[in-house]
Amino acid sequence: MKRSLIFLVLSTCLLNACQPNATLSFSKTTEDKLAKEEQSFFTSVRKESGVHIYHDEQSNSVFVYLNDYAIDQGESAHRFNHFNVEAAGNELHLSFETDTTTDYPSEMENQLFYEVRLDKEYDTIRLFNNGDEIAFNTISGNLE
Repeated sequence: MKRSLIFLVLSTCLLNACQPNATLSFSKTTEDKLAKEEQSFFTSVRKESGVHIYHDEQSNSVFVYLNDYAIDQGESAHRFNHFNVEAAGNELHLSFETDTTTDYPSEMENQLFYEVRLDKEYDTIRLFNNGDEIAFNTISGNLE
């Protein structure tokens, strides 16, 4: 009985020690802080307005590029706001808000990068703009 109890306690401790301590989180980043592989991908889509995603399985991260490239003076430009990430079971929800303006400063942030650090593997990644589900413009990564 004593051996069984010791075995049970040791097994539980070992299983708990093997659990990853990852938590779902995100942070704004800049292109120059990305690895060369991610930089290369985002450079290839720089002239394509929209939302581009790169899944880096090695770092267990997803990189999101919000890009409103084609802005001519006097044309409407999109401002990206309130980027957020949340888990819903086996789905990862990425959301942001946009508004449009024709009165914008020359240094308006219309190209933003986010790194999403994953806490687990997700079956589906869904994208929402102003509460409406939309599609990614480009999806890539180093999936194994």
